[in-house]
Amino acid sequence: EGERQSVDDLLNFISNLQDPKEYPAACSLSPSLEKAKKLDISLLSKLTRGAISKEAKQQISTIQNFIKNFQSIRTQAISTFEQKQLRHWKEFFETFESNPLTPEQKTSIITDENATLVLAGAGSGKTSVITAKAGYLLRSRARKPEEILLLAFAKDAAKEMSERIEEKCGQPLEARTFHSLAYEIIGAVEGSKPALA
Repeated sequence: EGERQSVDDLLNFISNLQDPKEYPAACSLSPSLEKAKKLDISLLSKLTRGAISKEAKQQISTIQNFIKNFQSIRTQAISTFEQKQLRHWKEFFETFESNPLTPEQKTSIITDENATLVLAGAGSGKTSVITAKAGYLLRSRARKPEEILLLAFAKDAAKEMSERIEEKCGQPLEARTFHSLAYEIIGAVEGSKPALA
């Protein structure tokens, strides 16, 4: 009972994974997994089963199952979240670009890990995915405009991304080139921008 709040918090967190309200990213789930492991080592695994209630046994079992099957629980939570988002944003994904986005493109847009690597060849729709992802993040209110940085190699590509997002989402979002961002960072750190050859 001295750890009642920690136990209840973990049980609530585990329960919410049945129908997650946001993408169950590894970075957002790992702290709860660590708390569960520490609680299990310091208390739960030391309790005498015959001395605790049936309800307490069930709660301990739920937490220990979360520790043991973390990856499969997370995978199921991701699948549940993705299916819900795909249904909810179906029209958005079909109309954001002139052609509906492919299932792979939609999945890469919904995925919200700390880092996501998308490998794609020339002409496969990388710019479409990047602009649609920015649009999805803005429309779903998962991110504010000032939390999004869009980068492109060429000025024309950056300009096109900015225009597409504003046209489709009604919100301005500046896409930049790697060079313009680097130039601005140098200016901020050095106090003045270097002359360009």
